Amino acid sequence: MIFMRKFWSMRSFPASHFTPALALAAGLAWAASATFADTLLIVRNVGDDKTIEISAEDLDALPEIEIATTTIWTEGVQTFTGPSLQSLLSSVGVAGGHLSLTALNGYFVEMEYSELTPDAPILARARNGALLSIRDKGPIWLVYPYDSDRMWQTETIFSRSIWQLTEIDVSP
Repeated sequence: MIFMRKFWSMRSFPASHFTPALALAAGLAWAASATFADTLLIVRNVGDDKTIEISAEDLDALPEIEIATTTIWTEGVQTFTGPSLQSLLSSVGVAGGHLSLTALNGYFVEMEYSELTPDAPILARARNGALLSIRDKGPIWLVYPYDSDRMWQTETIFSRSIWQLTEIDVSP
């Protein structure tokens, strides 16, 4: 035991010994992110086993909606912009079904396509004019117009306001 404590202690391995390994890991992470940087979101149609990769350009080509609202996660009125979830799904041929949305950390929510409206929720890519980063709940945050109607101020809606959205699975 004493040998292992000494062997694994930081005194035995100064930080300089880890520098090449950390540099290699950072380089691999950068290369991986550069490879997949074009895909922001994956839409998977479970019924026909079809997978569609959605890029920033794909989202930018859809009609943009602006929502000015307060949220339970931010201070004051925020302005969110992005296409509606319904318009994205319609653009890839989805017209109904059960939706399962998954975040970067594995959190997921479920809803029916019939619960979507042309204006809500939106796939917010920007808040107050700045693109959302992973640190700021991005690059995609599902946002509702919470202040516009009490129907958007329920625990169900708040729980569906998934951020760091990466995947949408559609099943019949």
